Amino acid sequence: MAAIEKHRDDVHDTSHVHHGPKKPTYNLVFAVLTVLTLLELAASGLPGVLAILVLIVLMTAKASLVCAYYMHLKYDPPLYTWVFVVPIIMAVAVILSLQGLAGY
Repeated sequence: MAAIEKHRDDVHDTSHVHHGPKKPTYNLVFAVLTVLTLLELAASGLPGVLAILVLIVLMTAKASLVCAYYMHLKYDPPLYTWVFVVPIIMAVAVILSLQGLAGY
């Protein structure tokens, strides 16, 4: 019985220090995401290719913030960050290629 109690204590050890962002950081990231969203709304009125390029940059910035802070990638090993960064780069490349093929 003592072994089970020790295992339970090892598995649910709550003595570790939290190494993530604090509440003010979350609030700041939320405010930045709100500003970026408002900029996206303003950018939607830009002409053609310029609007697309600005929206892609803003989208990438917002996705990076969400991944870094809300998904805690900023505090994880770099490999996890690359698992998200490489597909984003590939997606942006595909979007720009398709825009070029479509004649925008």
